[in-house]
Amino acid sequence: MGMLDQAQGKYGRARERYEQALATFQELGNRAGMASSLYGLGILYQAHGEYRRARERYEQALAIFQELGDRHNAARSLGGLGMLHQAQGEYGRARERYEQALAMKQELGDRAGVASSLHNLGALHQAQGEYGRAQECYEQALATFQELGDRDGVARSLHGLGNLHYLQGEYGRARERYEQALATFQELGDREGVAGSLYGLGMLHQAQGEYGRARERYEQALTTLQELGDRASVARSLHQLGMLHQAQGEYGRARERYEQALAIVEDLGDQDGMARSLAQMGLLFEQEGDLAQAVTMLAQALATFEQLGMPERDLARCDLGRLREKMGQDAFDAALQRPPPPPQRP
Repeated sequence: MGMLDQAQGKYGRARERYEQALATFQELGNRAGMASSLYGLGILYQAHGEYRRARERYEQALAIFQELGDRHNAARSLGGLGMLHQAQGEYGRARERYEQALAMKQELGDRAGVASSLHNLGALHQAQGEYGRAQECYEQALATFQELGDRDGVARSLHGLGNLHYLQGEYGRARERYEQALATFQELGDREGVAGSLYGLGMLHQAQGEYGRARERYEQALTTLQELGDRASVARSLHQLGMLHQAQGEYGRARERYEQALAIVEDLGDQDGMARSLAQMGLLFEQEGDLAQAVTMLAQALATFEQLGMPERDLARCDLGRLREKMGQDAFDAALQRPPPPPQRP
């Protein structure tokens, strides 16, 4: 019942059911049941951005599954930990977990599990700018999900391919993939999937200058994600709304959205999200004429982009080079020595 409530976005009820089940299994000494409940709680905490608690639950579940020799569920727990590491920008650890899970699922002949692991690896390659490898993983996952008749898996892979086409400027193909994913998620009643596809379409409209349609899509996604309590995705939607306001010269509203997003990702420990918001705020300060603050923000963002191996590092270097030319070397060096701004507060 916890899984059903979670799928329907009833996270409060899902948590209550998982915790009740965990307590019952503990009383009975049923370690397999305990591990399953811990794994379910890990997924739930991760969806709410409670990453520390999610990690604890996944690791507890993994330890029990390994003790029981349950390799199938051990692999699922490794996949959950991989997604958690990726959400926090720990890409090396995420890859290690995904590859461990993939190897176990291949040995077990678990085709659905292999497809899920390939999808996760595709998302990781995409985050690191390895688009060729990402496409290969997504397409392999999609083919398997289609053969298995797994409509949710098909929709997730279509969405991933939509993201990839968008990042490569292939807007027609991106729209087709997002709309296919959206239709399937709607038929399945998957509100989180629907919100993700609406967000993707919003990015697409924005890239093509269709600002009114972009705002509509972002706000639809944001409303759903807030209802679901998905803080990480709420932060991404706020960030994109900030970019939309910035593109339209609405700098005050853009700053408000960026600060809201930054407060959430700082609280979550999401390094990737922090770097993106800092970089955009740096560009906003440049547009407003505060070049020194722009340098401070962009330098912080660049340090994280480089640490995580993110493709955005090249853009940040170009932005800082442009600011150096505008300011002169002495003023630019002085700006680099300024202390970073204090953390935002949600």
